[in-house]
Amino acid sequence: MTSQPLSVTLNSVWAGYQKLPVIKDITLTIAAGDFVGVVGPNGCGKSTLLKVILGLLKPAAGTVSVGGLSPDKVRKRIGYLPQLTQIDFNFPVTVWDVVLMGRYGRLGIGRSPGESDRSAALAAIARVGLADHAKLPIGQLSGGQRQRAFIARALAAEPDLLVLDEPITGVDVTTQHALSHLLEELNSHGITIISTTHDLNCVASSFNRVVCLNNRLVAFGSPEEVFNRQTLNETFGSHLLLTAAGDQLFAGHEHSADAE
Repeated sequence: MTSQPLSVTLNSVWAGYQKLPVIKDITLTIAAGDFVGVVGPNGCGKSTLLKVILGLLKPAAGTVSVGGLSPDKVRKRIGYLPQLTQIDFNFPVTVWDVVLMGRYGRLGIGRSPGESDRSAALAAIARVGLADHAKLPIGQLSGGQRQRAFIARALAAEPDLLVLDEPITGVDVTTQHALSHLLEELNSHGITIISTTHDLNCVASSFNRVVCLNNRLVAFGSPEEVFNRQTLNETFGSHLLLTAAGDQLFAGHEHSADAE
């Protein structure tokens, strides 16, 4: 079923933790149906930006709207993939259990999953290619399969906006390509997608818009518009290693353990 994609608007947003700003004065409009990559060095506020869009973190100043409403008003229409480093994979749940959790936001307090919820979960599992793994404990899956399972959980919500935090980090190249193709397909079916990533080449080849972030908004536009040496150096500073080969610019990263 084709979705009705959601737009996202931030106006002069400041947000952070313990009164310390992490993102500063962000003004940004993401159109419905956009496929947006959020790039920047570790600690630049990428995850914080996503939490503001999701309504999980209230701005200290400024406003955020999703589809013209506050995020909490459209939460049922948003799917979310957190960084998997935040997940305890020793917890005794199966792939089916994890994916069905994606329906709980639509159920409301005290309601049990019904036939439509189970059908949506099954469809999401099949869509990410895990139909044969539905009964397996989540801890027994490979890194790429875990990513697929949690993407399925987000898809089970039948979202109009999909927000992903580092969906291709920690998986092999083959799985990266498969996940990238899956996201392209979902976007083509009418889901707005916002994803943080360190893979600039993936953004350049698959995404139609890029947010360059370094605590403030450095640039927003198409990859062709923003992926130039000046903007990338301003975004990443000493965290970015740039090499040129002909007309192409390739980027490597110096990783740090800074929190976002």
